[in-house]
Amino acid sequence: AAAAAAAAAAARPRIATPALKHALSTLSTYTRAFAPGAPLAGADLTLKCALCGVAVNEVLGLAAENRTEEEIEAALKERVCRHVTHNPLLEAACDALVDTLPGVIARWEAKHTVNQVCVDELHLCERPIAAQPDEQAVPQFTVSLDDAPEQRWTHVCSQPRFRAVAAYLYNFLRTVLPNGGRDVVEVGDALLAHYFPTEYAGEVRGCAAALGIPAGAGALFQLGYEVSDACTSMVATGDAARGAPVVHGRNLDFGLGMAFTATLKNATAVVAFTKGGAEQYRITTFVGMVGVLSGMRRGAFAVTINTRFYPGGIGQLFWEVIVALQEGPDGNLVAFLARDALATAANYTAGGGGRPP
Repeated sequence: AAAAAAAAAAARPRIATPALKHALSTLSTYTRAFAPGAPLAGADLTLKCALCGVAVNEVLGLAAENRTEEEIEAALKERVCRHVTHNPLLEAACDALVDTLPGVIARWEAKHTVNQVCVDELHLCERPIAAQPDEQAVPQFTVSLDDAPEQRWTHVCSQPRFRAVAAYLYNFLRTVLPNGGRDVVEVGDALLAHYFPTEYAGEVRGCAAALGIPAGAGALFQLGYEVSDACTSMVATGDAARGAPVVHGRNLDFGLGMAFTATLKNATAVVAFTKGGAEQYRITTFVGMVGVLSGMRRGAFAVTINTRFYPGGIGQLFWEVIVALQEGPDGNLVAFLARDALATAANYTAGGGGRPP
């Protein structure tokens, strides 16, 4: 069996090329940026403002890890400025941020916000980057595991609001990447054909068709959390002997200068997965993503996925994920593994209690 698995892995096509690595790094930088025409009412949509949000968030994350000023400057040049040299305006803005780095760090120590730095002090944004938090109802759906994978999400992904978000994200990808993003979409096609679990690949294809985007682009959406960082979870409990419940919450960090988060709010939904009409587990997700970042099996356990700022930058993290998926049958995405856990584990203790019915 091991030999057969190794042979199958060897037969899968390799998708790593230097040009692709550059494209993925560029994409991972821009996934935090605004694009002209983005559906973000009241925000500054200029790229120099977006760059400020990206850079200041990186600086604040590194400062929180007690990095030295020299380390932060080197990281800012590598993680952000290196990816915008093709645009003189963005390159100049990034150089300005590097030059003012001591002041940015000092403002962080004074607990200034990203908006205070980018709008009020550096004047790279005319209006605030992030709108104030808003309360809105999150739509809820049921997805039947009794349906074929390609059909499970059709009634969800065909909703106009989700199609609009997917169209914006896909058009953004086509705009910022060389060759209209076709090279990266081909990576998505290869992931679907050779690297994603068969069931999830079918769900991605069906949802992408309903969203009106290429299946390869839908595959790239599954890597969304691998090209981002942050988010926070908390777990609290009282006296178990008195029946105190366990409370598990998470913050998706919408706003804070991360422009795409304002778009993703419009793609958020709660989905209950059923089998034979009975709920198996439920998740809070972005429509188009079939894996799990936040999920719960009632009466059993809950799971949330969070990250810290990645030492090599999110571009490096994204690249490592692509490489890991190619290395053998054990390569997988964390969001797929979390869904597997919800689908197969009867309780929180690994290996204890067996599989659910």
